Amino acid sequence: MVHMRRQIREALAASLEGIENVRILQTHRIAMGVALAEQGTSAVCVFPIADLEPQRINNAIQGPKPTYRSFQFGVAIIVNDEDAEDGRLDEIDAEIERRIFAEGTPLRALATRDIISRGGEPAALEMSDSAYLFVTVYELVAPMREGEPTRSA
Repeated sequence: MVHMRRQIREALAASLEGIENVRILQTHRIAMGVALAEQGTSAVCVFPIADLEPQRINNAIQGPKPTYRSFQFGVAIIVNDEDAEDGRLDEIDAEIERRIFAEGTPLRALATRDIISRGGEPAALEMSDSAYLFVTVYELVAPMREGEPTRSA
């Protein structure tokens, strides 16, 4: 079994699949998304940013204790300048937010507690004359057990 961080990343990407004319990438390599945007295909990169300190549910339990563990993920939307000007970036961002907070998705099967949008900001990319980037940080909370990072509680 794989680490919960990877399980969440894969579930997050699966929950975003199917957005029209958007390619979902599980990578922090923004340049891959830039290359797609420059060719006219919008991209979304999904990548882990941080694991936050677990919150113990019950200290009285012997052995591995149930916890809620928080993971921060970046969701980077990369579009070309024309799509940014036409509002396509905002459309993609709105659809991503709807899907992340929706019930019944692969993501919600793992992140059963709080999901928090920590916000983000748009930026022109120095590596490209024609791509635009918007990164939102999401905090996802999953039930787990101490010492068992590959499964939920």
